[in-house]
Amino acid sequence: MIPPFVSAFPDLTREELETRAREHAARRIGIPENEVFNVDRLVVNLLRHTATNYDCDQSARRHTASCDAIARRYPWLAEECARQMLRREDECAWERRIGNVSGTGNHTLSVGDTVIAIVNGRERECEVVESGRSKVLLRFGTAPRECTARVHVSLVRRNS
Repeated sequence: MIPPFVSAFPDLTREELETRAREHAARRIGIPENEVFNVDRLVVNLLRHTATNYDCDQSARRHTASCDAIARRYPWLAEECARQMLRREDECAWERRIGNVSGTGNHTLSVGDTVIAIVNGRERECEVVESGRSKVLLRFGTAPRECTARVHVSLVRRNS
């Protein structure tokens, strides 16, 4: 059973949240703390993953509930929350159009798997470098022309 939506937002200033978000991004995905980046995006992501129970059910409905709660608590993040909700809605609509609902089919890909994927209009043999909710990061080619591409899982099949 999926638990009801819960949030517990920290009582921090905007500056403190931005600092924590930069630190979190530096630890989790390697973005240097001093690099210019969309800080509002980092803050919304930090709050969604650490101050709500979004991670127990990463559905579109839970994503919307998280973003709505963040926007109500931190009005200065409302525009970024709206942008992320629209982007998520667009991704879900695209997945429905191509008939690949997130969480099914190829979504069992793991880092290190060898796959066949359509990249830039060409079928290529690739290695899965990173696996996300609906997209995978693939490595293909050989040194010195080794490349990476992030593609939707619907464009990937196991190399049998």
